Amino acid sequence: MIPCELESRFRLLGIAPQSDWDQVKSAFRRLARTCHPDVAGPESSARFAEINEAYMDIKGFLLSGKRPQGPLRPSPPHGTPRSRAGRGQRRKEAESTGEKTRQRRLDEALDEATRRVEALLRKSAERKREDLSGHLERLRSAHPAVVLLALEGLAARVGEEAVRRALVDLLCRPSLEREVLDRVIDLVGPANREIMVLLSRRVLSIDADVALRLVRSLRGLADRAGLLTPWLSHRSEKVVAEALAQWPLSAPPPDDLSLSRLLRRNEEALLIPLLRLLHRCGAPAWAVFSLKKLAVDHPAAAVRVWARSVVSQGDLG
Repeated sequence: MIPCELESRFRLLGIAPQSDWDQVKSAFRRLARTCHPDVAGPESSARFAEINEAYMDIKGFLLSGKRPQGPLRPSPPHGTPRSRAGRGQRRKEAESTGEKTRQRRLDEALDEATRRVEALLRKSAERKREDLSGHLERLRSAHPAVVLLALEGLAARVGEEAVRRALVDLLCRPSLEREVLDRVIDLVGPANREIMVLLSRRVLSIDADVALRLVRSLRGLADRAGLLTPWLSHRSEKVVAEALAQWPLSAPPPDDLSLSRLLRRNEEALLIPLLRLLHRCGAPAWAVFSLKKLAVDHPAAAVRVWARSVVSQGDLG
């Protein structure tokens, strides 16, 4: 007697409860080929899970010894004449048996191929995890050649969070070798905004040479003002001057806090690009006092000229 819940499993596979094991496997294979998520898409996952569960339940029942794996065919009565129709029927039965044998062998081959592919995928995933761990460990080395080797191994995985953070740590390392820096800049690129945002939080810990290269890598981005703003607080006048020189023409001037801090600095190399930017964009009214002071007191003639030019525009407001 087949349990009621098991009969529903047979119906789920589209076969009768009296079906033998070969019919069950064939039905499952047929449905799996059309319902597997890799074929029919992720939306078929639930349907495939139901089919797989039904198959496993039936398999456990049929192979448990509680029921024969196939219906028993009665032997013909002794002395029955072998008619032509009988020979034809036996031929059909032999062909059917051969077809079932071929299908069973095909299913077994498919099962074995599936197991091997899954094993390869598992090994590949494990190897990738091991490779990532090894590359990240080598990235912390003090030897430039080892670091370069790690960077080559991570080139295709820059989008992963662990790799992004490791590259940021590397860029914040003091006295970074020029060859290593060039390779990191090539990997990061201005398009990798996630890494640039992470770097912007550690501006003060980045050496001037590294910071200058990073700021220059932003050249050409139309919306770079937001990425340039953190570099305005760098201690190096060259870095700040480069950020100001790259300020987009269509962008408003830096925020009031940054602007106030910059106007209090005295370096000519920094003030000239700042005053040019204010001349182009306009300066806020609260800055007039600082600008007039620069126009009168700054020792550099170029700074005084540019400061007077900004004040004389008359559009302070």
